[in-house]
Amino acid sequence: MFARCAPPSRYTLLFSHGNAVDLGQMCSFYIGLGSRINCNIFSYDYSGYGVSSGKPSEKNLYADIDAAWQALRTRERKGFAPCGWGTLTVYAQLMLGEPRPWKDAPEQAPAVKELVCREHDALVRGEQGPSLSRAVVHKQAKPVLPGKSLRSGLTRLLCDLERLSRQGTVTDSDSDSSGEGGGRYGVSPENIILYGQSIGTVPTVDLASRYECAAVILHSPLMSGLRVAFPDTRKTYCFDAFPSIDKISKVTSPVLVIHGTEDEVIDFSHGLAMYERCPRAVEPLWVEGAGHNDIELYAQYLERLKQFISHELPNS
Repeated sequence: MFARCAPPSRYTLLFSHGNAVDLGQMCSFYIGLGSRINCNIFSYDYSGYGVSSGKPSEKNLYADIDAAWQALRTRERKGFAPCGWGTLTVYAQLMLGEPRPWKDAPEQAPAVKELVCREHDALVRGEQGPSLSRAVVHKQAKPVLPGKSLRSGLTRLLCDLERLSRQGTVTDSDSDSSGEGGGRYGVSPENIILYGQSIGTVPTVDLASRYECAAVILHSPLMSGLRVAFPDTRKTYCFDAFPSIDKISKVTSPVLVIHGTEDEVIDFSHGLAMYERCPRAVEPLWVEGAGHNDIELYAQYLERLKQFISHELPNS
């Protein structure tokens, strides 16, 4: 899934999400986050998650992020256009009392973007966000049913746009109007930031240990599976899963580590240890009082990301 939240943005986040979610649940969060930190976001589901085939396994985690990395770096075939605000503006209509097709009222786009941001804020607070009464895509696409949440509706909307774009019926606003190679990713490694959250830090560290990129963000990382289950473990055994602690020293990109001091799932000591092993660690974000699933609620979370991406990276 490619969320083109900020078309002029230099950076794209390759986001590896946590364990108990999938793209459908993360969609509006991505758009809200990307809009606030001025980054596009590319994400994927692990094998066995969401509608992805296969079975969850450590081996597949690494294969999944490899595939995502290659997809993000590769220029897509002719006729494919990633979904973005330009596409949504042309092909969707928001029903707020009266139908307002966006192609006839492009001024509605900022209002919808604001709705998505409000949905993002509500989701991270665990509240019910605003609803998308109805979103209708191109006449060939299946309409989103009334009463669905914005998160669910937007996810289906993106899926319909993805399907139509593969048929060559959707073009994004920044696609090549001549049709020659229009609609592509082709993002260079120096413009990719790897972002991993919780279990997502495992494939993120693995990939970053093999490829150089703009930066790496580790949100609530774990040293290894055995060290989570048995905190007194002091070395990596052959049967230990997810041994990120042994790979982090091979990461040559700048690394920002974020961890809550009261994390009840992955102890704060994991974040500290990963930070200490990073060859190019930047100033970390230790969120006082935060647990495993609420770091996003703290103001310093967005502040630190903005500072890192907008000011520190361009000058590094």
